[in-house]
Amino acid sequence: MTRFRKKKGDTLKKQLYVYFLKVLLLTGIFINLVLLCFFTYREQEVVASGRRWMLYQTITYADRIMEEVESIGEAIWTSSQVQGLKAANLQKIDYLSFLDCMNYLTNMELSVSSIYRIRLFYADTNTLVTSRNGVFYKLSEDTIDYYRGWMDSLEESTWALDFADRLTDDVIIKRQMISHIRPIYSTATGKKIGLVSIEIPLKTFNELINQKDSGEEGFAIIKDAKILTHKTHNKNIINDWSKEEGIIQEVAQKKEGSVDFYYEGQRYRCVYENSARSGWTFLTYYPHVYLPLDQLPFLLCCVLFLLSLIAAYAMIIRISKKKIIEPVETLQQAMKRIEEGEFGIQIKEVRNDVFGEIFICFDHMSARSKELIEELIMERLRMKDSKLKMLQSQIKPHFLYNIFNNMIWMSEQKNYEGLEQMIYATAGYYKSSLNFGQSLICLADNLKQLQYYSKIQEIRFPNQFDCEINFDEDILSVGIPNLLLQPILENAINYGATRKEGKTEIRIKGYRKEGKIYFEFYDNGSGIDKERLTQIRKAINQEGYQGTEFFALTNIAERLRMYYPGKGKITIDSSYGEWTLVVLRVSEEEPLCIN
Repeated sequence: MTRFRKKKGDTLKKQLYVYFLKVLLLTGIFINLVLLCFFTYREQEVVASGRRWMLYQTITYADRIMEEVESIGEAIWTSSQVQGLKAANLQKIDYLSFLDCMNYLTNMELSVSSIYRIRLFYADTNTLVTSRNGVFYKLSEDTIDYYRGWMDSLEESTWALDFADRLTDDVIIKRQMISHIRPIYSTATGKKIGLVSIEIPLKTFNELINQKDSGEEGFAIIKDAKILTHKTHNKNIINDWSKEEGIIQEVAQKKEGSVDFYYEGQRYRCVYENSARSGWTFLTYYPHVYLPLDQLPFLLCCVLFLLSLIAAYAMIIRISKKKIIEPVETLQQAMKRIEEGEFGIQIKEVRNDVFGEIFICFDHMSARSKELIEELIMERLRMKDSKLKMLQSQIKPHFLYNIFNNMIWMSEQKNYEGLEQMIYATAGYYKSSLNFGQSLICLADNLKQLQYYSKIQEIRFPNQFDCEINFDEDILSVGIPNLLLQPILENAINYGATRKEGKTEIRIKGYRKEGKIYFEFYDNGSGIDKERLTQIRKAINQEGYQGTEFFALTNIAERLRMYYPGKGKITIDSSYGEWTLVVLRVSEEEPLCIN
């Protein structure tokens, strides 16, 4: 009997041991399941954050390319080579007549690596000038109607996929181009005179994202529920999207987000962002693991219950936290700091596990991201400098031919004294205008420039105006942008003095007041009526003004905004038939420009 009880007690003890081991095993299984779900979810979040950051970089570079092309188109249509094409000036329409324009377009194409070709259709002569294929001046009626149809339908610039050149369609179709098209307006009459298009290969946008060794991942750009271009190792996925259009339609209806889909039994996640500039949707997809997160609270409760029975397992949790949770949190915090704008952050923690390799890869990615951002900033500074120089070049003196005509007339009239004065004033004016290629000029030289210009105009328009220029001596060493003041004096003469009978008094003053430099241009000429004065004020206060009227004043206002951000201003006041006053205010600080 005693032996039987002893044997039964040993069996119960054995069962308790077995039960304990089963509980321990189940606890381990539950904890591993929870940790697997949790860390897989965290890993998916890290991957998703990386994907969105990659899309943000891609959109930034795509927007930069489009902005650069649009600025090139703006520079082309306002250039003298394009505006100088007049049918009346072309005695014979042939290749040599458009050679300068073609060379100009070729130079503009070579200045930006992403541009494939530039085309210019000139309506007055029905001529097509290209940067790559030469000049076509004997176009068919269908080709002329095609280009004129585009020209008449556009009021401003646009991007198009279906703009063919009607001459080399096969080449264009194979290259898959997207074209930036804008109408050309005459700066003299304001009427449409042609059309300019800048072509970019769609593959340029593919090259913005690196898809090498990406496995089952892919990248695509969508516009109006259609795929513009894509880059993927599995083209069947893109082909199925194009047929069914289910995912494309869902993506096109939202600006950003994600959507999951299945393909051949594999689950994928598609992450997409919308560009505010172009309206295009950029997306990338990658394999995605589905996690039943709605069951996670129940699993946690089971784990907590089992942990109450086996306290020893808490040590395993602590070890797991040190080995897995802490490095994941470190990585997440570093990515959050990058998201907040702290580029180049480095994780200096040294580990001998897989997270050590992840930290090294993250450090390389962060350093590369900082380099790319710095390159982007420098590129924007260079673009700003190019725009400043373009605005200054548009104010170059344009009355050289008139001066030569006056000189010829003086020579024929044997007015050698007046001719000598004209030559002396012209030489002095252009010497000060060139300013040794510098964008800034000191006010002492600027004063001479205005005096020379006034002298030239007094010779051209005798007894029509008197001009008095006074700059305080204490500001003569201050530097301002070159050719900033001359257009205002030119307006006072052309619109104030020459349009009024009798002699007009023009007074120009420059002085310092409360730490700022002021320039006042006063004339008692023809003045400006109230309606037109309102239009001028609205134009000069509008940033990025694109109109063709009030060119000199809006150009000066734009240069003030760029050279003196928030510290430069131009104002105008007038009484019709009596007087006009223009006041410029600039800062004494060094202008924000790059020489």
